[in-house]
Amino acid sequence: MSNINAGLSLIEQYCSQGTKIVEKFIDEVNSEPSITTIMHYTNDIGFSGILETQTLRFTDVFDVNDPSELKHGFSHAIKILNELSSNSHPLIKQFVQRFETLYKNQLDRTAHYFICSFSKVTDDLGQWRSYADDGKGYALVFDGSILEDYFVNHAPNAKDHNSTFSMHYDDEEISQIYNDLISGMFHLISFPLNNKLSEDQFHIYLSTLSKELSARLIHIALFFKHEAYIHESEFRFLQIYRGDIPAPELKLRPRRYQMVEYREFNWSPIKETALKKIIVGPAAEPKKSIEFAKHYLDKAGIKNVEIELSKIPYRSF
Repeated sequence: MSNINAGLSLIEQYCSQGTKIVEKFIDEVNSEPSITTIMHYTNDIGFSGILETQTLRFTDVFDVNDPSELKHGFSHAIKILNELSSNSHPLIKQFVQRFETLYKNQLDRTAHYFICSFSKVTDDLGQWRSYADDGKGYALVFDGSILEDYFVNHAPNAKDHNSTFSMHYDDEEISQIYNDLISGMFHLISFPLNNKLSEDQFHIYLSTLSKELSARLIHIALFFKHEAYIHESEFRFLQIYRGDIPAPELKLRPRRYQMVEYREFNWSPIKETALKKIIVGPAAEPKKSIEFAKHYLDKAGIKNVEIELSKIPYRSF
């Protein structure tokens, strides 16, 4: 076996070990109690669009309100790599520097991640302010088990691309997982030092190692947000597509002087059972807001949906 093939074989062994670490964490997430009710906070335009089109928008994770969330997770990996390489051979430091460049400039090229966010918290002041027009919007209350089951098991191509999970807000937890993933591969960085590789083989080896490590780190990062967001109690619907080709059925919408990519998830097959309630925001004008909600419910042909007013005494910013 040539030196490059021996090196790639070692990386393959690491991939198997790293995947087991990722799968162990995901199994723990999947063992968490099933959700019953999830909320989607939005403004009046978002509300009317969701009902009129009977679709939910899945936004590119790098274009969401907190575009740094994946990079926040990745920053823990960079810290661990820098600590491990502080007194290492220049080659190892070079690998870490290249990996940090990926983190800063090319993280959004690894794959296409589209998310739709819900909350397990009902009538939450912070989310009215952040996501529902400073309390003038709406919260759509879904039967979480019905919406989740259709999204994961029955929607077109669901089993190939779709998943759901509760977000985690524990920096110590993600650091421990990353430490396990990185310590399991760190010794492989020095493989070219003890084996004669051509320049092309050298780059192939380190690029492959970097790609396989980043794939597992990103998979974990998708489950975590900064601890400052813990009050949101987010429940995430996720679609993942290959990064080397455009994601299918992409659409664009304007936001803050840029075009944002998104995909649509059609929930109309379960509209009669999935949507349970509409909550009108605490700063909204009650009569007009209720009439607006009834109009779009009737237009969508959705019946028996309760409409209620937020119980929060509200003072807008």
